[in-house]
Amino acid sequence: MKFFLLWVFMLGVMLATNGHASDRQETGKSEKPGALALQADDSLVTSAAVSRAPEDTMIAFPDLSNAPEFDGIDPREADRFWDRWPLMTVRYRNDNGELRFVYANEIAWSAIKSGATTYPEGSMIGKVGIKTEPDALFPNSLAPSSSVRIQLMRKDSKKYAKHNGWGYAIYYVTKSQDQPDDESDIVEACHACHQIAKSRDYIFAKAAYIYRVAPEEEGFETLFRQMDVSTSKLSELASEALLITGHPRSEPIQFLSMPLFSGSLYVSADPLAAYASQRNLLIDERNGYFLVAKPLPANESCKSNVHMVMRTKLKDKSPYIRTGVVCNGMVKWEPITDTNKAMQ
Repeated sequence: MKFFLLWVFMLGVMLATNGHASDRQETGKSEKPGALALQADDSLVTSAAVSRAPEDTMIAFPDLSNAPEFDGIDPREADRFWDRWPLMTVRYRNDNGELRFVYANEIAWSAIKSGATTYPEGSMIGKVGIKTEPDALFPNSLAPSSSVRIQLMRKDSKKYAKHNGWGYAIYYVTKSQDQPDDESDIVEACHACHQIAKSRDYIFAKAAYIYRVAPEEEGFETLFRQMDVSTSKLSELASEALLITGHPRSEPIQFLSMPLFSGSLYVSADPLAAYASQRNLLIDERNGYFLVAKPLPANESCKSNVHMVMRTKLKDKSPYIRTGVVCNGMVKWEPITDTNKAMQ
């Protein structure tokens, strides 16, 4: 894995270097044929015909100059940021096989290089999420396969005071049915998740090639509190979560309430399982979501074995329950069999 991360990081550096050398413009907008643009329905179309071999399957990137504002962020500020901004780091998601190339604008990058512990006003962070697949020519490595989404953060302490000074934006290359339409739900879920990174001024990513000894930080598990469910008055949703997972009311549970949407539930599965020495319950009463981690006995193939139960929903559909297992840090969900059936 170390060699794989080094390889993808060097790939990102080469991409960023080529962009700086060949495509830096005052506006940051590319005039190359075949640039991709977001339509009103958020699907991508090519703005000009491109002559290429039939087998050529380029990874799609949106033209942010044509994208709508999101959470008050003007995406034109970040158009083609992957060509213009310094590459901050590359991260890899074990649970979904996603590469994340993280970039910082010049304001944020200057702060990073100076060793600042907080980001100044006007800082922007851009992230490109790319799916991976095995490389037939290099079978013990993974290669980029398709673009998933673009995510932006912008620092404006007055404008985003209730969200610790940060605004959030997300743009999908292709929207799946489990992605919410409500912008406010996405922003609240992003904000709630980034509370974990308070010690880093709410940014998870750390610059890969500016090494400093990191201070000891509190982890995801410190956000949970122990609840005595034998005496606590539980909501209908929390009671359902405990009933489905067979958790006895005589035993306490680690509990955290925070805004969620379907995507953040999936993101939370792996870290929740990592701290499942007891049952953990992550819940969003407003939207009717929960995620429960239940430790299972270890075996020869799974030294760390955790059962997951999720209550979520697809867009415009009824809620449903999905189960899975986290074995040695890898999540495997059971297939969705009937997503239209209402929960009883």
